[in-house]
Amino acid sequence: MIITSKELIEEYYNQEKRFSSISLDEFKLACKAQFELVKKEMGNGELRNIRLKYFGNFVVYPGRVKHLNERLDKQKIDGTISDHDHDKLKKMYKDYELERKKD
Repeated sequence: MIITSKELIEEYYNQEKRFSSISLDEFKLACKAQFELVKKEMGNGELRNIRLKYFGNFVVYPGRVKHLNERLDKQKIDGTISDHDHDKLKKMYKDYELERKKD
């Protein structure tokens, strides 16, 4: 049997009486907030490491940076990215790699 996150959240909310002071919608927002933050941070392109207390660390895999660099070079050759954007992203990837080497 597969339980969706919606069903799991609702079941937990109904079992735990300590959450009776907030609505189910507020409880859902609280449960999903951390994951929305991770999604937002991963999507903004800054390559930041994210730590969720009691859950774990989300880090950018070095192979991913290598792939992004290769794709960026191909985009420059194809003319699908401006020199300004290429240089900006290339610097960001290089800075990330240097930062990882320090750690």
